[in-house]
Amino acid sequence: LEKKVKASEQQFESESEEAQKLRAIVTSRAAAVQRMRVLQAAVSKVEGAWIEKWENGRMTVRAWKDRIKPVAGKTTNERVEDALKSSREVDATKVRTISHDTKIDRGDQIEQFTVEVKFK
Repeated sequence: LEKKVKASEQQFESESEEAQKLRAIVTSRAAAVQRMRVLQAAVSKVEGAWIEKWENGRMTVRAWKDRIKPVAGKTTNERVEDALKSSREVDATKVRTISHDTKIDRGDQIEQFTVEVKFK
């Protein structure tokens, strides 16, 4: 009987460890999904804009120039920055535009900027 109890305890510990690993994976992925939601919500403040790239805390955004509507004298990157800074998941002191190019294509139709973002 003691052997059966010990074997059951070992199996329980092993399965518990596996459950902890799975829980960590789910938590990590859920956090990544939440970060993407925050980024997308900020970009959605600019009509015709989309996330081109998200890598190493930097988000590159592109927008069709003919779809951008001026709002309170703010540039597209300022509007996205403001939206990010207002998010409770983002460290507002660690949001800044690191590049802004208004002529990235031959037809001068697309604006692009890159914003550094630090999540809490």
